[in-house]
Amino acid sequence: MPHSSFTGFIITFFMLWFSVSQAACLKERRPSKYFIPEGYIGWVRINYLVKEAPPIPIEDGYEVFRFTVSGELNTSSDIAVGQAKDEYYYYSADGKPLDPIVETKMIRGHGVINEGNGKEYEIKRYVEFFIGPDEEYRKSVERMKHGRPTIGPIKPIK
Repeated sequence: MPHSSFTGFIITFFMLWFSVSQAACLKERRPSKYFIPEGYIGWVRINYLVKEAPPIPIEDGYEVFRFTVSGELNTSSDIAVGQAKDEYYYYSADGKPLDPIVETKMIRGHGVINEGNGKEYEIKRYVEFFIGPDEEYRKSVERMKHGRPTIGPIKPIK
């Protein structure tokens, strides 16, 4: 009998742990809108906790990320964790948003990276993702050095 109660305890413990961990993953955050220059194909990166950089602007309830042709964006804000329905857009040379990118299934390899030893001034947090067709994404992944992508457009933007 003691064996079955111990087994029941273990099963209950893991069910509770799983439920709590799933609840943490389901936490909601403010959604984001990402604006990428028209014709951009390549990796982009958002560098968080950059002291000299401005905070992420909030517009109509969205965090707004507007990339330049460099593909890199710095913010003093910290990364928000949780689920949200983000939106991705190209924008024209005059700054006007174009059709959503998500509909063309061009967002790949979205990842959050934390580096550092735990001291605030040495922590590096960034998000990287690829914008472009699957074939270009695969070529880019094959060219990666040391597991890190090269940030920026693959070809010059016209």
